[in-house]
Amino acid sequence: MVRWMEGRILRRLAKDNPSQYGWLDSFAKVSPGIFWKLIGFSPLATHRKKASKSLVHMARIGAMQVYDCGACLQIAIDYAAKDGVTEPVRAALFGGNALPEPERLAFTFGRAVAANAPNLRDLIEEVRGTLGDGALADLSLTAGTAAVFPITKRGLGAANACNLEALEI
Repeated sequence: MVRWMEGRILRRLAKDNPSQYGWLDSFAKVSPGIFWKLIGFSPLATHRKKASKSLVHMARIGAMQVYDCGACLQIAIDYAAKDGVTEPVRAALFGGNALPEPERLAFTFGRAVAANAPNLRDLIEEVRGTLGDGALADLSLTAGTAAVFPITKRGLGAANACNLEALEI
């Protein structure tokens, strides 16, 4: 019964991204407990209270670029597109310089958190001053949780380095 439920969840996930979830199926077979914990992790990873959808997607995409997993970045792009956030995604994939404010700030912040960049302290204060403490919390959680899947996949040997040419919007 449990394996049937796992299969159903995986089929639903793979419907839009057929090649992106094979590693999770393998993981589920060898460690079902971990599978269910990862599935339960999704509400935390997608939390958003004060920051707009666009800002959260920009922070996630910025962080995902640093974590360098093309498959995970593609999933983040797909979720942004489902939320109607497509134009900022295009700009983010080409460095983020053409992003309007505050999307540029969220994107830069996500990258800086993931990279532990030297200017992170300044960016924290800029996000706090521009977007508020609630948005800072949302964007921080987004950038932090974005690491879980790419790093886990890297440990399993299932991560692919980011390839901007292969990404689709």
